[in-house]
Amino acid sequence: MSTPVYPPTNETADKDLETRVKQDAADVAATARRDFKDVGEEVKHQAEAIGDEAKAQADNAINEAKGFAGDQKNRFAGQIDGVAGGLSKAADELEGEGQAAAPYLRMAADRAHQLTGALRDNDVDDLVAKAQDFGRKQPAAFLGAAALLGFAASRFVTASASRRTAPPSPARPAAVPAAAAPAPARPYSQPMESDDVGY
Repeated sequence: MSTPVYPPTNETADKDLETRVKQDAADVAATARRDFKDVGEEVKHQAEAIGDEAKAQADNAINEAKGFAGDQKNRFAGQIDGVAGGLSKAADELEGEGQAAAPYLRMAADRAHQLTGALRDNDVDDLVAKAQDFGRKQPAAFLGAAALLGFAASRFVTASASRRTAPPSPARPAAVPAAAAPAPARPYSQPMESDDVGY
């Protein structure tokens, strides 16, 4: 006689169902972990790309600002060089006349030439580093120099702006021939010929 085969009981079917549900849940969790990991990697790559782009744009902006500052530094050096040349010329003239102020002008011209050389020989980063070092060592002198430079810069900007916005000066009138020119006004103290009538 053979052993009878009984249909599965509710307990066995419940265990099989429970096992399948656990397996399906584990598969879904594994897929979700994989997908989240992939999404995380993609977000990380996107963030790195955005960071690299932002850094490149910041570097470009810094380079443009340094270029502008370098141009302004060279323009300023040229202006100081012109002032130094004027001071040297004035000192030469005063020395020729034996004036006591000549050595002081010569010293100011030499200092201006030194400043021009320092501006031309150093790039903007070096000048900023030197200014910071000077500010740390002598803060009072640094503040005074900064105030003086600020005042000079504001005067320069104001003068430049007024030159650009001022209307052109009218031309001098042409010389009028002597015959056509009106007679000059006569002071009241001089009597006219008609005043001699004897009143």
